[in-house]
Amino acid sequence: MAEFTGQNDEQFATGVAIGGVANVLANTTTIGSSATTVASWIGAHCGSLSAVKLGIIVGLSPHLGMIALLGGVGYLLYKASR
Repeated sequence: MAEFTGQNDEQFATGVAIGGVANVLANTTTIGSSATTVASWIGAHCGSLSAVKLGIIVGLSPHLGMIALLGGVGYLLYKASR
């Protein structure tokens, strides 16, 4: 199993997964507003990890939540298995 190196592609995929989870929760549960608040807080406090912030913004897109979640997690699983 490969180790994550923290490259921009991994950061972006992590952000997309975080944004996707927040989006899915926001659309399916009553805790949705807190989920998007958590994602926004993470995005604002990631320091220099601009790829994570960009990924969260993409993941919070109203129509891409589930796709973003699956894509982000799938990419990270792919990278871990190489």
